[in-house]
Amino acid sequence: MDPIEEIKSKIDIVDIVGEYLTLQMAGGNFRARCPFHDEKTPSFMVSRAKQIWHCFGGCNEGGDIFKFVMKQEGMEFGEALRYLAGKAGVLLERQDPRISGQKHRLLDLLERAADYYHQALRRAPASHDARAYVAARILDPGMIDSFLLGFSLPEQSALSTYLLSKKFTAHEIMQAGLAIQKEQGYGLIDRFRGRIMIPIRNLRGDVVGFGGRILKDDQTLAKYINSPQTPLYDKSRIVFGLDFAKQDIRKNDAAIIVEGYMDFFSVYGMGMKNVVASSGTALTTDHIRLLSRFTQNLLFSFDMDAAGTKATMRGIEQALAEGMNVKIIRLPRNSDGSLKYKDPDECIRADVSAWEQSVRDASSFMEYHFDTLLTPAALSDGFEKRTYARQLLQSIGLLSDRIEQDHWIRNLGTRIGISESLLWEELSAMKRGVPLKQSAQAEKKMPTEKKYDSREELLLALLLKNPRIIFSLSSLLTGTMIQASELREMYESLCTLGREFLETPDMIGEAAEKRCSGEVPDMLRLLADKEWGDVSDPELDRIALALAAALRDAHLRLEITRLQARMRDAEQRKDRAAMEDYAKQFRDLQNM
Repeated sequence: MDPIEEIKSKIDIVDIVGEYLTLQMAGGNFRARCPFHDEKTPSFMVSRAKQIWHCFGGCNEGGDIFKFVMKQEGMEFGEALRYLAGKAGVLLERQDPRISGQKHRLLDLLERAADYYHQALRRAPASHDARAYVAARILDPGMIDSFLLGFSLPEQSALSTYLLSKKFTAHEIMQAGLAIQKEQGYGLIDRFRGRIMIPIRNLRGDVVGFGGRILKDDQTLAKYINSPQTPLYDKSRIVFGLDFAKQDIRKNDAAIIVEGYMDFFSVYGMGMKNVVASSGTALTTDHIRLLSRFTQNLLFSFDMDAAGTKATMRGIEQALAEGMNVKIIRLPRNSDGSLKYKDPDECIRADVSAWEQSVRDASSFMEYHFDTLLTPAALSDGFEKRTYARQLLQSIGLLSDRIEQDHWIRNLGTRIGISESLLWEELSAMKRGVPLKQSAQAEKKMPTEKKYDSREELLLALLLKNPRIIFSLSSLLTGTMIQASELREMYESLCTLGREFLETPDMIGEAAEKRCSGEVPDMLRLLADKEWGDVSDPELDRIALALAAALRDAHLRLEITRLQARMRDAEQRKDRAAMEDYAKQFRDLQNM
């Protein structure tokens, strides 16, 4: 069997799409918000019976399981083939040209590097201190293997020598971000040496880079270093731990976001598996949109007092601009107001119940923002009050819900003693000068132009969903009244079936399924479930009659307009016979 068909026979498209989106039943199909454009009303449909998907919103795109994975993950066909083959347990020939290429080689190289680091941690004599460190820091020992944690030996070229022995080239090792060229002479120097190694994976679980932590604090060395930008690793598009956490995030409908790797491992290890880490990188719009595939609720546990607060705030503002619900996890504080624990890792090790309570008590970002800015000291100083009020107004302006905006405008007005009308005026002025939300919206794709009159499309979709309706429509609407040739042929075919199965109407559904097959009919059946998945049969009859009547009226108006133009032309030519013929046609149309 062809590997493509074998993969399709073994994998259900609903399962694959369900890894990325929250699907809801709609008739016999499934519905979700489209991951490829911004929308509030779900227009993305998936058919288990046909193993296809289609967006009826701004994208107006569709396809099979391969097209979905390629578009969702930014893959070429060969990459999608390799990825889905792995899920289906289909063995692909290594020589298959569709799975060859640079990225495939680099993925293999990085997987080997991860295994090398892991085996070094487990077995190398030089890894004694590293093993002790990992054992002390990782709460669940099983995570050492499941996350493939490792250790980079301190030798200058240990990993490079190993990879070269496995027939990878020096260029490939450097391209993967694992080594640099020696400044003098020939050879490579490993980028990571004497560090705890943490594989960084993409959403599919492929190793695309590494984070490395020193064993002992050393002021001359960076505590953490990450892989540089490579063909596989783009830090602005990778959320650490999401490959492990995505199902739990969807299950809990919330993602906990921490700053560092060790925070991640502690939270994950104590049982909250819906956690991801920013791993020292400011959150970007791409990060937020990646997370939004699984939840609209983000719980940040960052040190908001630290030097990186501005970068953190930018990430939170991006989340608000994308319509996310943002909360802040506040760690316990001492009586003097100082933090009792410096991060989630320390809190969990000292008092796991305190961490659990902090998560339960997470406050909305706006509540946190108000509390931290509008202190008694700030309210007593006119300049600070004005400065902080504008900061709060900027955050309020990012909220997508007008009711929520109104709530916080009222709150702000009460707390700083300024009228709500003035605050609304100031907010309007600020919005005209703040491009954040506008720039996010500007990235939306222009809608694809539709091929058909939407009423014709809707009527055919409804008829394909419930072919028996044709019995009551065929006398009202003829095929010539439908403009699009492909839809006209389908309608005439259904009219023919109506005559053939007049005595056995229950059999028309199966016959229509066979007679009307292909990409367009399948897409129309998805459209029907999107529009009328749970609508009763009597209501479907009413909608169909209304659509047919509207199409009939539109057709008659068009024909009358055309006929009037011909009559004027015949009158100018003084063609009496033509004028009489057109007049008769005109009367016939008016009587229809």
